[in-house]
Amino acid sequence: DPEEFAPFLRQLSGMVSDTRGSLVFVRGRPGSALLTDGDRCWHQVAIDACRAGGAPLLGAFLATSAGVRAFPEAWNDVRAS
Repeated sequence: DPEEFAPFLRQLSGMVSDTRGSLVFVRGRPGSALLTDGDRCWHQVAIDACRAGGAPLLGAFLATSAGVRAFPEAWNDVRAS
């Protein structure tokens, strides 16, 4: 469950932020390179942890036995028109 790792990821993000660093998130699993709901959940936990900890998330990727692909970029400052 990705939520179990959220506190660790927030702490890691804070530590990285303290050194003016940034993070890249990679979820690895066997199988297809198609994004699953579980993959999306992991991605959201990483986005939230980086926001909470203050470290920029430079990129997020899914690595599988079928290949590597980027997650879609998170929307920032989206406003309704």
